[in-house]
Amino acid sequence: MKTENRVVAIESVSSDGKGLTHLKNGKVLFVEGALPDEEVEVAVTRETRDYAVAQVVRYLSQERRRCVPACRWYETCGGCNLQHATYELQLQLKTRIVKDAFQRIAGMEPIHGTDECIASPRAWKYRNKASFPVRKTTKGVKTGFFREKTHDIVPLDACSVIDGGLESLFRNISGTLPRFPIAPYDEKRHSGLLRHIVLRSGTFTGDIVLGLVCRQMPDAAAIDALRAFLGSEEVIPRGVCININPDRSNVILGAEIRKISGEISIRERLGHFLYRYGIADFFQVNSFQAKRLYEYAAAEAGDGANLLELYSGIGSLTMYLARHFRKVVAVEEWPSAAAAILQTCEINGIRNVTAVTGCAEDTVGGMTDSFETVLVDPPRTGCDRVVLEELGKKLRPAKIVYVSCNPATLSRDIRILSENGYGFLKARPFDMFPQTTHVECVATLIRKNSSA
Repeated sequence: MKTENRVVAIESVSSDGKGLTHLKNGKVLFVEGALPDEEVEVAVTRETRDYAVAQVVRYLSQERRRCVPACRWYETCGGCNLQHATYELQLQLKTRIVKDAFQRIAGMEPIHGTDECIASPRAWKYRNKASFPVRKTTKGVKTGFFREKTHDIVPLDACSVIDGGLESLFRNISGTLPRFPIAPYDEKRHSGLLRHIVLRSGTFTGDIVLGLVCRQMPDAAAIDALRAFLGSEEVIPRGVCININPDRSNVILGAEIRKISGEISIRERLGHFLYRYGIADFFQVNSFQAKRLYEYAAAEAGDGANLLELYSGIGSLTMYLARHFRKVVAVEEWPSAAAAILQTCEINGIRNVTAVTGCAEDTVGGMTDSFETVLVDPPRTGCDRVVLEELGKKLRPAKIVYVSCNPATLSRDIRILSENGYGFLKARPFDMFPQTTHVECVATLIRKNSSA
């Protein structure tokens, strides 16, 4: 059904970078590419019972900090969604996203205790990790990034947010794909081998590791050809590995990794600490900003006897916490990451950390120690309700520090914690992902009637 164009004033920005306003009937309207405080004429392209989506026809007024995106693939690639805003404006929008989530989901009115978003030391060329899908098509081999919400590949040979060394390596490899000795993946037929090119680097060490995600392990002849090929093309980094992912799914990495050449662990240094991790292990993609976030989170945790850390990964934040507590218990579900905690402790001479392998919801209930402080750093889905209720009803620490990469699930979990004896004290957003709407946040909660 054809609808007439309408003029709207943009009120805010959504978590995926779209302008947001409300129609007279109360529905939320999302406008692609619009910024807060702009007046635009739009054409509605989709309407449901709860919301509508529109495209800009023309701008009647524009935000003064609107800018021309630096990347020529910005309109088609799904990687970034805020390059049309100056960095100053991006930081303000991220603060607003966090505050809006607290108000809308946690029900905190008026909003208080939320500081302004901390800028990243680098707004460009900051990512130490990149994954590029590889596909066989009727027009040859393609690699690049997926178009937003599709599996259509946008071919490219540069990226303005990934580390320069990774960008150069990708450009070299992508240029050789027509001659590459491993057959590209055909997603429709689930045939071929090479599914993704995964590149990771240590920002402060210069280490670069190349991971080739394959549907199955290439045969010995193909591996020999791969070693010879990479050597002749002079694109071989510190190490090369094959990650095997046989599943027909959107998950990039599989569980099995085999070394092809060199050293396949990445070394990284944050402040005084040295880390060593694998291509499938979690590590913050912005090493410049990670150090600032860890220092802040550790300061919020304070000092004391015992601290419990849930979702600890390879122990990157654990090292900062261990300096301030007599004992730290670090819980991590992924076995390789849990093992890496002990390696990280050994490398850095830390002896007061106990690593526990297990998922948080199964582990917390069996804890018998008392902890003054609990720090949680869950994935985007947030904490399981069981974890939050066990913290409030059983462990009852005086303070909880929550590190989050998703303001929506953070706000939901703050609401649950408030129902279980905790009051929100403050939050500090950190821009870990410039040029996108993603934002990291550290929230501090204290036990009601606690003096912590």
